Amino acid sequence: MAIPSTILYILEMVTIIRHKQFAKLSFYKLFCVRAIADILWMLSSSYGNRIPALFGQQLLPIYRMMPGWAIVLCFYFASTVAFQASNIATFLILMNRFTAIAFPLKQKRIWEKQSFLIILALIVLVVPLLCCLPIMKMNVTPMAYERESDGFFIREIEMDYSFIGYLNGMKSLTSVIFLLLSLLVNVSTLIAYRRSKKVHQQNSQNGNDVIEKKLLIYALLTFAGHAFVSVFLIIMGAGFLYGYASITFTQYPWINDLCTSVLSSWMLLFTSSIFRHQFIKDFCPKCIWPMPNNFQTPVTDLKQNQNDRRLFEKPSAPLQPSIKDLLFGYINKGALEREKAVHFLQKKLDLTVPIHEELKKFKKGRETSSKEPNSCQLELQLCQLYQRWFLIAITLLTDMPSTIASFPLKRPASSNG
Repeated sequence: MAIPSTILYILEMVTIIRHKQFAKLSFYKLFCVRAIADILWMLSSSYGNRIPALFGQQLLPIYRMMPGWAIVLCFYFASTVAFQASNIATFLILMNRFTAIAFPLKQKRIWEKQSFLIILALIVLVVPLLCCLPIMKMNVTPMAYERESDGFFIREIEMDYSFIGYLNGMKSLTSVIFLLLSLLVNVSTLIAYRRSKKVHQQNSQNGNDVIEKKLLIYALLTFAGHAFVSVFLIIMGAGFLYGYASITFTQYPWINDLCTSVLSSWMLLFTSSIFRHQFIKDFCPKCIWPMPNNFQTPVTDLKQNQNDRRLFEKPSAPLQPSIKDLLFGYINKGALEREKAVHFLQKKLDLTVPIHEELKKFKKGRETSSKEPNSCQLELQLCQLYQRWFLIAITLLTDMPSTIASFPLKRPASSNG
C-alpha cells in the first residue's frame, strides 16, 4: 500500500503544480505541504521499521557500519519531524475549510496572500525542527532479535532510555494538543456549515457549495486518519512504560501507511471530481480511460414543425435552443431568425467580431463606391472567407459536416475593371 500511495502522492503534486486552477488555491498548497511530510514520514518509517524487519539478515552488517548520528537522523529525527509537520499541516487544512465555510467572502483575503502562506510554511517546518533538535544527541545501535532471521531493530544504547522517553513524551503531548485543537475546529466547522446551509438553502445546488462540501469531507476523513495515528502513538508511548511496547511497535508501520499516505492520497481522487478528471487526463492513457467530448451537443430531431417557433421568438421559454437549432435557423429561416441565430452563436463562441454586420458593411461599401472597385472586391472576398471560417468553427462544435457543406456560399464575382 505504501509504494503505490507514495507514487500517487507524487503524481497528485505534479498535477497541482502544472495547472494554475489548483496551484493558486490555498487548499492544494497545504495539501502539497502535508504530502511532503507524509512521504518523509513513510520513508523514515520504512528505514527504521519495515526494511529491518523484511531484510534484516542481509542489511544488519550495513546498518552496523553506519555512524550513529546517521541512523538517528534518518529514523528518529526524520520521522518525528515529519509527524509534527503532518499534524500542523492537517490542522491548517481544517482551519482553511473552517474559514471557507464560516467566512466565504474573506477566504481569499486571508489565505491567498503569498506572505501569509510563506509564514505558515515556515511554521510547519521550523516548529518541528526546534522540538526535535535534542533527539540528535541520541546514541543508538542496531540490535538483532533472538533469531537473526527475524531481522533487527534500532534502540538506544543507554539503559535509562532518556531520549526515548523524551521522544515518546513529546509525541504523546503534541498528539493530545493536535486532537483537542482539531476537534474544536471541526465542531465549529460543522456548526458553521449547518448555519450557512439554512441561510442559503435556496442555492443548495450551487456548484461552489458542492465543492466546499466535498473538500470538507476530505479534510474530516484525513483528520480521522491522522487522529488515529496520534492515539496509537499515545498508546505506544505508554507501552514503553508498562512493558507491552513490542506489541504496538509491530503494528505501527501498516497503521502509519494506511492512515496517512494511503487515506490522504486516494481520498482526494474520490472527493474532488474536478481534480480527478484532470489527473486522469494527465496520466491515464486514452485507450484505458477515454475522456468524454465536452463540446458535443445533444442530437435533436432535424424536422421541426412550421408553427414551432418558440426557440427563436420566446427567449423566456424554459427550453433553450441548441447550437444546431440556431444553425438551422441561420440557414433555412428568414431574416429575423437569421439575425438571432448569428447573435447567439457569436455569444456562444465568445467572438468579438460581429461577422454579420461586417458583411453588410462591406457589401454596402462595394455598392456605393465606384472609385476603388478592386479594393472593395478584396474586402468583400476577405469578409466571405472570414464567414466561411465562422461556419467551419460551428461545424466542429455541432458535428454537422454534411449540413455545412451543403450551405451555399456565393463566391465573389471576378472584377473585370
